Amino acid sequence: MNSAVEKFGQIVDGQLTDRPEVSRKLLITAFRLNGWFGKHIFKKTTPARLELADICNRVIIQPFVHPEQSAMVNIFTPCELLQNFGLTPMFPEALSCYLSGAGAERGFIDAAEKAGIPETFCSYH
Repeated sequence: MNSAVEKFGQIVDGQLTDRPEVSRKLLITAFRLNGWFGKHIFKKTTPARLELADICNRVIIQPFVHPEQSAMVNIFTPCELLQNFGLTPMFPEALSCYLSGAGAERGFIDAAEKAGIPETFCSYH
């Protein structure tokens, strides 16, 4: 993994327990920058892939920005009903991918285990 990404993940993990709001804001900023770079810098792919990356990025960011309007769901949950009520579904599998890509997965795994969330809730690992 890139050393800058590793360092970023350590910073996020370091703030997670005592200052979770700081970790959340750092991740929002990083994911938004990733989206910006995808639109303006990383253009060595097809327009369809760029659009898909943008959509996925926005779907990940939304629950971080408005957690009160979000619901953690299983990947097999029919989400149309939630969306009809203005809730954004957050899949732990997708969140895991983004946290891992940001080098920040360790702190979240530890926090989830301490909170009693079973490993089987997320099929990513």
